[in-house]
Amino acid sequence: MGDAPAARLYFVEGTNPSCPSTTFLVGKRCGNGTWSSGSISCTYDAAMCAGQDPANMLYSLKHSVSDCENLPNSSVQTEAGTLRRFCKISGASSCPSGWTQYKNWSSTKAAPSCSCTCVGGGCCVATTYTATILISGSCGNHAWNNTPVEEATLGTYGTPSWDKCLGPDCCQCKVKATITDIGCY
Repeated sequence: MGDAPAARLYFVEGTNPSCPSTTFLVGKRCGNGTWSSGSISCTYDAAMCAGQDPANMLYSLKHSVSDCENLPNSSVQTEAGTLRRFCKISGASSCPSGWTQYKNWSSTKAAPSCSCTCVGGGCCVATTYTATILISGSCGNHAWNNTPVEEATLGTYGTPSWDKCLGPDCCQCKVKATITDIGCY
C-alpha cells in the first residue's frame, strides 16, 4: 500500500467564512465558542478546513501565488517577521474585485497641493475660501510600506462675521494622498 497524499488543516476566520478552493469544511466554531461538524446550522466565526498543502497560497487562502502573478504589474510579497504572503499590485489604487487590501500596505503620491476649497459659515462670511492651515494629519506620501494613506485636515481663518471668530475654523476640508501601489490578498 502506498503513502497517502499530504494534507493540511486550515483555520479561517470571519463571519461565516468559506473554506479556500480545493479544501473542504471539517468543522466550524459557532457563536457560542463551541466547535461543531459542518452539518450543524449556526452563525460561525471560524472554520477548520482540510485540503492539500497550500505552498502556493496567499494570506487567508483565498488566492494563490499564481492568481497574483497573473495580475498585471504584480509580485508576491512576504511580510517581514511573518510567513504571510500577499500580492503587490503596482500602478493600482485599489484591489481587484474579490480581493481585499492587506493591512495598510501601499505606496502613495502626495496630494497635488496642501490646500483645498471650502465654503465658510458659522462665524465666517459664507463664501468660498482656500484652506491652507494644517489642522491635523499630513500632506505627504510614503514608499512601499505598511503605512496608512496620508490625509490632512486643512482650515482657514476666512472673513469673520463677528469679532469673536478665532482660529482656523471658518471652514475645513481634507486632502488625501493617492495610492499608487497596493497590497492585496
